[in-house]
Amino acid sequence: AIEMKKKIGCHVIASDVDKNICMLARKNIKFNNLNIKVYQSNFFKNIKQSFDIVSFNPPYVATSLGKKILLSKKFKSQWDGGKNSDRVLKSFLNKLKNYNKKIICYMGINRQHLDTKAIQKLIKNYKLNLIEMKKSNLFPVNVYIVKNK
Repeated sequence: AIEMKKKIGCHVIASDVDKNICMLARKNIKFNNLNIKVYQSNFFKNIKQSFDIVSFNPPYVATSLGKKILLSKKFKSQWDGGKNSDRVLKSFLNKLKNYNKKIICYMGINRQHLDTKAIQKLIKNYKLNLIEMKKSNLFPVNVYIVKNK
């Protein structure tokens, strides 16, 4: 949210399901002297404002792997993608599919945890339109540009 506000200058809102992450985001926004509203929300649930574009970086580490490598319990909502790494992504795609307005979504997903073909299949199964996929050469991340209608 901060980078979008700084580089593009558009109206930006931010959200996270975890109240501690929201608090940290508000502090960071204040430190950067920016005007960004932060909502504690599960996807779009508590956001009443209209929006056209969503940037989404779902948690995608499998629960068992996160526990094995001792990822933070405090920030579990930031990494825990469920048993198969795709629980949160599936929930989000379902919300995106059923959202009552046209939205373009940019999803950054680590391809070491979620297979590219599996994600493309999920997008198709949720009847969303994959506009483009960009592969980072620097990080193991793919950015999927998806439209809901």
